[in-house]
Amino acid sequence: MSAYLYDPDSPSALSELKQLPEFQVDINDLDKVIRYIILLHDIQTPYRKLFPDYPVRKKEAALHAGWKLNKQGIFDQYVENIVLGRNQVANGLIMSYLRLFNNPDYLLYVSFWEMLSREIQNSMTETDPKIIKIIRENMEKLSSAISRLEESIFGGKEVEQMRKALYASLINQRLLRPEEVAKQIANKELNLGVDPYYG
Repeated sequence: MSAYLYDPDSPSALSELKQLPEFQVDINDLDKVIRYIILLHDIQTPYRKLFPDYPVRKKEAALHAGWKLNKQGIFDQYVENIVLGRNQVANGLIMSYLRLFNNPDYLLYVSFWEMLSREIQNSMTETDPKIIKIIRENMEKLSSAISRLEESIFGGKEVEQMRKALYASLINQRLLRPEEVAKQIANKELNLGVDPYYG
């Protein structure tokens, strides 16, 4: 069973996700966009540990999603806009996927990572000492907030509570009948006991 909420490499999982109204949008390469979002932002993505550096994580997720680098070693403008958060439809899909986890802290966590990444980029081009100081302070605050949220989301009793809330929310959102839930548990597609996400 995949550790992801939706397996990014499973066409049937992507198809299931695309049945949700919020994923029925007009965007090129929808499957690649969704795969990228799952790889980068799923609460249990192994990419978080494999690629601790956030920009590298984004690049690797985009490559795994199926996009290619050109001869200059960069993505085309369309993909770059998605990776850099400049495509509003893709941003909306990210928020829709994050909401599936029913965890406001996780929304903040992803948002803070994006803001920290932008502040780091700004720090490399800014020359005004006053603005540099503000950027540095913002980076320190964001780093602290990220660390605090990581502890809250990925460690301790909160994880077990979040897991139970996640499955309860998903069952309600999908409007599954009891026999469908039982079938998924039997097929190890849905596990309400010992959770493979957290060991």
